[in-house]
Amino acid sequence: MVDVKKVSLLVKKRIRSPFYEAAPRLGLERFYEDAYRMLWVEAERELGRSFTPQERVDLMKELESVVHVEVDGVHYFFAPSLEDYWYEVSELIEERFQ
Repeated sequence: MVDVKKVSLLVKKRIRSPFYEAAPRLGLERFYEDAYRMLWVEAERELGRSFTPQERVDLMKELESVVHVEVDGVHYFFAPSLEDYWYEVSELIEERFQ
């Protein structure tokens, strides 16, 4: 017998499309909105290093401000709040790389 549990999801704001998509195994990534990409550009400039798609995916999977969905090895990230995303990514990069 399978133990079935009820699960619910409360969505506070409709998010129509991801801000970032990556297929790390293929080394491919795409930011759909420049505001989300610019944080990484600034971090790379400050640190003097580049982040791989896999590093970005691994870091963003830890964020509470984004929703992550993986389908057939392609990772999609959605964020209802650009401000929360910027804050969390900045803190995580500073903690890990500085």
